[in-house]
Amino acid sequence: MKQEKHIALALTALVAVGASRPVQDDAGLGLTVVRSYRPASSQTVIDVFCRIPLVLVNPIGNTGGGDYRFAVSVKDSTGQELVSQSWLTPVRADLMRTRGASTAERMTFAAAPGRYAVQVSVSDSATGRVTRSESEVRAFATNPAGSDLLPASDVRERAGPE
Repeated sequence: MKQEKHIALALTALVAVGASRPVQDDAGLGLTVVRSYRPASSQTVIDVFCRIPLVLVNPIGNTGGGDYRFAVSVKDSTGQELVSQSWLTPVRADLMRTRGASTAERMTFAAAPGRYAVQVSVSDSATGRVTRSESEVRAFATNPAGSDLLPASDVRERAGPE
């Protein structure tokens, strides 16, 4: 049992080295793209995680709260836009007053083998200031030995023999 844990940990570390690296621009917008393969459909599922520091959001009016528009675009290697989504996210006043606070947005899409550009932007509703970040990702062409890893804060042992 102990040896199995060491082997699993070594494999995890090996796969993590090849995982997508977070991209962060000068303003602090963090972008991470993680891939997992679905053999039944021969597709790669791509999760886009964006960390948004709340210093990018200014209060609106006297409420102390604010909001921002998050937009994400995915283009293939020819430049054709495959996904374009945006939504408005409110931010509570108490969060905006918390030093170092950030929030996150997530978007998932399935992709055929190939190269894709993921572009995100955050528009502050109060000032109109726009912060952007971009990352390139390759969808798997064949079933990989392992998918990218998602970081976790805890790992639990299985509950039973099954």
